[in-house]
Amino acid sequence: MSVITIRNDDLGLHDDEFFWLHNLFVQEEIPVTYGVIPQKATNALASFLLQEQKEKTIEIVQHGFAHSNHSMAMDKYEFGASRTYEQQHADIAAGKARMQELFGSKYVRNVFVPPWHQFNADTLKALRALEFDTLTLSVLEKSLYAQQSLQFHTVWTHVMIGLNHHFFEPLLPQWLHAFEHALETEPAVGVLFHHSDLLGHQHDGGVAERARAKYVLAKLKEIAARHNASFVLQSEVLHALNPC
Repeated sequence: MSVITIRNDDLGLHDDEFFWLHNLFVQEEIPVTYGVIPQKATNALASFLLQEQKEKTIEIVQHGFAHSNHSMAMDKYEFGASRTYEQQHADIAAGKARMQELFGSKYVRNVFVPPWHQFNADTLKALRALEFDTLTLSVLEKSLYAQQSLQFHTVWTHVMIGLNHHFFEPLLPQWLHAFEHALETEPAVGVLFHHSDLLGHQHDGGVAERARAKYVLAKLKEIAARHNASFVLQSEVLHALNPC
């Protein structure tokens, strides 16, 4: 039997859309791990998350530092080849300090989610120096990660749902198939959302995207029930896969 972890990234941006999606997760009784952008997060957002965390249905992890793109090529990254070890270490450390300022000990301090799931050897070296021991990555980066000399606990993201994707309708069956296949083959399955998708493209308040979000969550729950799989927080996945 697999477990499922839902992550929503980029907290600190587009708060109205975040609150709407958060309320939907609450209504559907789905626990969520939230990736917070340290430089973007406000005190008001932190206060809300700390209050919600008391219900033990959410948890908070560090998602980069500023979520700025430093890539010189098509692939985006905040941490990668164009940045020195010292630059990466400084940003990750600044992000960790800001998370501590906002949340104290009330966040999962050993987990790092690199923006766009991109990293290089210097990123991992900096993370190790700063006492991170867990990475959340896309399964698309498994081969890159396998080449690294430094290894961490990992929580893999198998499906990334693009609620505002121009080809949402034809892609949705593929995403749901990938989700079900992962449930059949993996002990833990990760699904990623971005609440910013709810902005939509038509300046209509994201009406279509909100309807899509409700539909997708219903389908995920339906598929999970068929496989007797449960939704859990990311830290519970870590505990199950990496017991002390």
